[in-house]
Amino acid sequence: MSNTQAPLVSVIVPVWGAQALLPRCLASIAAQTLTDWECLLVEDGSPDNSGAICDEWAARDGRFRAIHQPNGGISRARNTGLDAARGRYIAFCDNDDALGPHELEYAVEQARLHPDRVPVWQYATDWDAFTRAAALPPSPRLCDGVEMMLLFTSRGIEMQPWNKLFDGDVVRRAGLRFDEALGRVEKMGEDKDFLDRYYQAFFGDGPRNYVFFEQALYYNERAND
Repeated sequence: MSNTQAPLVSVIVPVWGAQALLPRCLASIAAQTLTDWECLLVEDGSPDNSGAICDEWAARDGRFRAIHQPNGGISRARNTGLDAARGRYIAFCDNDDALGPHELEYAVEQARLHPDRVPVWQYATDWDAFTRAAALPPSPRLCDGVEMMLLFTSRGIEMQPWNKLFDGDVVRRAGLRFDEALGRVEKMGEDKDFLDRYYQAFFGDGPRNYVFFEQALYYNERAND
């Protein structure tokens, strides 16, 4: 991908206090089987060595872009990423988590096959289960809104932006951003707020349909506070 050619996917990673786990996160993005992406590393005034790690990866691989800003919280960091994103699709990753090697490939394939559906995937909180899932063939199934709501409530996958693929054109057309009054320890709820507004912009008054991957395409680190 040249510097002037828009990438297929923009991956937004807000970065703060992550020097121990950030290299694993970035390595998982670099290892994607879909290679047409950019990764926006929004270093949000981190007190540790995270900013230098972002710069190292940006120097190593031009698809990584390091953006440094004073600390403003995760909503502001994600919004900075959205302002800079050029991709047809948008994905999120937290700086202590990891993408499965096929995540972007599988999600984009389904988004192209079913442009009226939102791709959603299972995630793992156990590393061994996550690595085993990477060896499985893709397992997408079409779900209507009722089926997806049952999965949302039974598996706890509703509120996160990092296990869904977003249509960049919809995000830009609707001017969607995270509420910067939210996204802090004392006042959370930024994910649900953003998702509710995205679903409304994407589906409008039509049916809410999804593509759901049964296998874990994402690893969520629970041991890091």
